[in-house]
Amino acid sequence: MTIGVFDGVHRGHRVLLDAVRQAAARAGGTAAAVTFRPPPARILRPEVPLQEITPWPEKRALLQAAGIERIVPLRFTRALAAQAPEAFVREVLLQQFDLAGLVIGYDFRFGARGAGDAGLLRRMGRGHGFRVRAIGAVRYAGRPISSTRIRNALARGRVDLAGAMLGRPFAVWGRVVAGRGLGTRRLVPTANLRPAPTQLLPADGVYLTRLRHRGRTWGGVAHVGGTPTLGGPIAAPIEVHLLDFTGSLHGARLSLEFLARHRESRRFAGFRELRRAILEDVRWARGMFARGGENRLAWWRMGC
Repeated sequence: MTIGVFDGVHRGHRVLLDAVRQAAARAGGTAAAVTFRPPPARILRPEVPLQEITPWPEKRALLQAAGIERIVPLRFTRALAAQAPEAFVREVLLQQFDLAGLVIGYDFRFGARGAGDAGLLRRMGRGHGFRVRAIGAVRYAGRPISSTRIRNALARGRVDLAGAMLGRPFAVWGRVVAGRGLGTRRLVPTANLRPAPTQLLPADGVYLTRLRHRGRTWGGVAHVGGTPTLGGPIAAPIEVHLLDFTGSLHGARLSLEFLARHRESRRFAGFRELRRAILEDVRWARGMFARGGENRLAWWRMGC
């Protein structure tokens, strides 16, 4: 078993998950992960809005894809946060699970005031018959990979850096909703993607993207943020133009991968200038895919 929030299920998390899966296979046991719903920060710091790198359905799917057979979403409350670490081990882990081994990260802390650590777990393990293994930091560019570091990269629009630490392109999941139709009539056709309210988005701007739907993939260029030139309410915070796509995606739930940032979002003098900028964005996206190939983009290879 391993325990954590696992927001992003990034490369550091996957080392933990691989160790759990391998240990379970050797012991003839079940690979399990305990995580928390809602995320602890949402309960402990409710005044700070929290968006997730991976909302719950996607997190669960990523944990399953990593070979975790049993996923336990533990309800996080202030009472649980105040529980002594010894009580958490006895009343949650040992009462609910036939625990043979626990794999934790190098900086894992738990229980009231973070008093629980690897040393305490090892002492309790000796008394209760389970082993404890701590995994060292997984680093990128000389620093440990963490969900916080990925969040900071996305806040700067550095989706390439976020993807290198995730081990896959940063993705946003959402549903395609109807817009005002201005793009189709006067600019370029776009799909309006409305993510879950808890989904973390990259900084406003224009991005190279890739959309996957029903086994097919399209390159695209997406704008994240409002419409400073057009004004008025927006149907969704993401508008994506798909290269060489025909048809309608209205109502579909999609995964949109962000590969690189092109420019910041900005206000243009008028509709004509906006159209020129959008067409230039589309030419840039076509050029990037033509030079790198859809699955061999140079800036992506550097991290993965």
